[in-house]
Amino acid sequence: MADMAAAAKKVVRISVTAVGKLSTPEVGEKIMVEGKADLGAIGKGLLADASWAKKLRGAVPERIRPCIGCHDA
Repeated sequence: MADMAAAAKKVVRISVTAVGKLSTPEVGEKIMVEGKADLGAIGKGLLADASWAKKLRGAVPERIRPCIGCHDA
């Protein structure tokens, strides 16, 4: 969905949020760095690990329990 967020960002003057399969902090960061979105929304990742953001802020992203919603983890 990042490409859809990027398309929307081209035509609006408000913040755009990317959603869908932002499974790791690296994926979200890449979308922001590439300018495709201003924010990233995490849904199922927070269900898998309620401390997702706390672990990222604490510089231990390797301890984030992955969401297996796509059966990749």
